[in-house]
Amino acid sequence: YSEQQMAHLAVLQDEFLGAESLDKVKDLLLRHGFLDTDYYVLGVNLGLSEDTMDSIERECDNTSECLTQCLAHWLKKAESTKNNRSPTVFALKNALHKMGAVLVANEVHEEKHPACCIFAQNEAKFKDALPQCVIYLQDIVGEILLHSTLSENVQLLLEAVQEGVCLNHHNLEKLAYALQMMESTAALGLNMLRQYNSKYNESIGYWIAHKHDGDIDLHLSKRVVIEHLVTINKKLNHLIANVTRAMKESPSIKELRKYLRYNDPDLKDQLEFCQSNSDILILLRSKCSLSDISPIKSIVDKFKVESVKPLIVDYKKSINKLCQELPLPSYLLGPETNVTLFIDQE
Repeated sequence: YSEQQMAHLAVLQDEFLGAESLDKVKDLLLRHGFLDTDYYVLGVNLGLSEDTMDSIERECDNTSECLTQCLAHWLKKAESTKNNRSPTVFALKNALHKMGAVLVANEVHEEKHPACCIFAQNEAKFKDALPQCVIYLQDIVGEILLHSTLSENVQLLLEAVQEGVCLNHHNLEKLAYALQMMESTAALGLNMLRQYNSKYNESIGYWIAHKHDGDIDLHLSKRVVIEHLVTINKKLNHLIANVTRAMKESPSIKELRKYLRYNDPDLKDQLEFCQSNSDILILLRSKCSLSDISPIKSIVDKFKVESVKPLIVDYKKSINKLCQELPLPSYLLGPETNVTLFIDQE
């Protein structure tokens, strides 16, 4: 990146540090192994003049005090600093890099901006794939870049995405999901998502297992939907209980077996072990999923169990409501995208 681009990124990802940040900035440096004896070189790389640094050196009794005064001058913008280096964490990291304190610089940057570090660690692996997944990154790169020939320029895309990540760490999360939309980068995207959630103390709520012909297999963590699942499961159990009660005597078990053998031959052997309608309904319950209760609905329709039909309608409404409320990555899902959901254990 050019000096102008670096300065622009610094403004995006940092609020300006002020005089009130002095103790925090000094503590940040020392915690990550910066030696106060290197205060002079740091000051120069932060943009303070040699005259200012010489003055600090004359007035202070020890190197710790010199470091404090160096940072104070920088934070107060006590003078017009060279190259107009504004006091930000990004500028501090760059100064450390320039003076050779690379380890300290990286640790400071990782603590303050972990999303940028994760992006940098994985950049080489995904940069060639960006033109293919840029359509999913509109919120990051913007409409103009998305719909222009600039989207074919990998370097411009990298800069646009990095700028977006610096501006808002949630954009790294969006990038991780976008990478999962392509088979070649799916594993990388999931790994980046795990890195992101580890740094920001979040748990993975969902991930894309496969994308094919515009359709998506989307896996959700059980943790994300546990409350919804408990509610839906209770409704399903209530529905089954009412169907069982309504069909206790009619139709006869013979009629029920005959109908099911014809409509679902796979049930033939299991039906032989059922001694009552209740047993058969327990078997059918095992063939249902939360989103597909067709085995139950078919016998309700066939034998005209009118008393439970309103419960089936209510259950379907609950399923539709659940699908609308699930925390899905809407920025990845087009209006005609078909999504198959899988609920995974933690």
